[in-house]
Amino acid sequence: KSSFEELPIIFLTAKNQPSDIVSGFKQGGNDYIVKPFSSDELITRIQFHQHLVISRRNLQKAETKYRQIFERAVEGIFQADSKGTIVAINPAMAAIFGYKSLSEMISLKMNIRDLVSNKEDKQQLFGMLEGSIRSLNFDAWFSQKSGYKFWGSIIIQVITDQSEEQVHLEGIVLDISDRRQREIAEREKEIA
Repeated sequence: KSSFEELPIIFLTAKNQPSDIVSGFKQGGNDYIVKPFSSDELITRIQFHQHLVISRRNLQKAETKYRQIFERAVEGIFQADSKGTIVAINPAMAAIFGYKSLSEMISLKMNIRDLVSNKEDKQQLFGMLEGSIRSLNFDAWFSQKSGYKFWGSIIIQVITDQSEEQVHLEGIVLDISDRRQREIAEREKEIA
């Protein structure tokens, strides 16, 4: 069932001047058919617009579904531009790094290298920005806004266009502090 806003408006008229056609589209028309016309043409255009409505609806559902996955994920998810500046994050990413809101973290124009504390880890991320590394997956010390350090795991990859040029970076950060503490406690128990 279509809502009123989704219904296509098709003008069927004898007016064929460019100004008439432009006026029809400016008034919200989706299509413009000039008389004389064939019934096959009219039916084909109606079917096209019906399929277009269905496609738009399906696209909107998919967009909502994936937006919800992104926003509800417990992992910190981010996108960075080709220079490493973080341009998009999900709520978990802001929370993991101690920020109250997405906009607070984004407004700092942080580089992905600013997330990790260790010099060697920063160097690995620099390698991605130079183009010598295409993907990384490692555990590291990360720094929250307050300066508090925590163990995290980062998975990051370079996203390229059809010509293999780097477009941006996408990644996930997990806070693995609890897991690390359990591992240390288990090792200490084994040694004792």
